[in-house]
Amino acid sequence: MDGGREEAYVKAPDAGEYDLFGSAVALSGDGRLFAAAASGANGPADGLRDTGAVYLFSRLATR
Repeated sequence: MDGGREEAYVKAPDAGEYDLFGSAVALSGDGRLFAAAASGANGPADGLRDTGAVYLFSRLATR
C-alpha cells in the first residue's frame, strides 16, 4: 500500500494455538467497532474444546 501506515494491531488477549483468531472479521459502518472470530477457541471456564469466541474491539475517538 503506497503511503499507507498501520493504524492498529489486534490480537486475542488469551490467544492459543489453533484458536483461528481472525477466521472471520467485521467492521462497523463508522469504523469504531471491530469484531474478530476465533472459531477454534476453547471455552473459558468449562474447558470445552473448540467452542469458539468473538472478540470486540472499539476505537476511541481521538482529536
